[in-house]
Amino acid sequence: MWENGVLISIPTLFIYIAYYFFPLVLSTPSQLEYPVTQALPLIGLSILERFSSLLIHSSWGYLSVLSVITGRKRLILVAFPMGFVDFLVPFEKYLGILTFEFIFFSIGLICLAMVRSLGKYYRSTSSKDT
Repeated sequence: MWENGVLISIPTLFIYIAYYFFPLVLSTPSQLEYPVTQALPLIGLSILERFSSLLIHSSWGYLSVLSVITGRKRLILVAFPMGFVDFLVPFEKYLGILTFEFIFFSIGLICLAMVRSLGKYYRSTSSKDT
């Protein structure tokens, strides 16, 4: 959450301030002045991207904690690639934003399904051991 709240939000706030107060300095048109039909898809895709990131990073954290609690090293091996999902972001310009966000959301749903099944399995086996 700290990553999303601080590392993304605060620089974005400064960018919006620059767009709003210094539009003549910047060579690109301000995104704050987009018409509604152009702004709503961008807002929707931004929300989808944040939700997908939340799914993946929450899955990663849950499996890591579950690995420590149950003492199963396999869970860390499953969770490890989830931590590198941000590596995919540079490929967005090659795939297009709509295709990329769909793939990113699909990865988030796959991670969530894995966490549910692994969590249910390892919680049930660890409770039998005690």
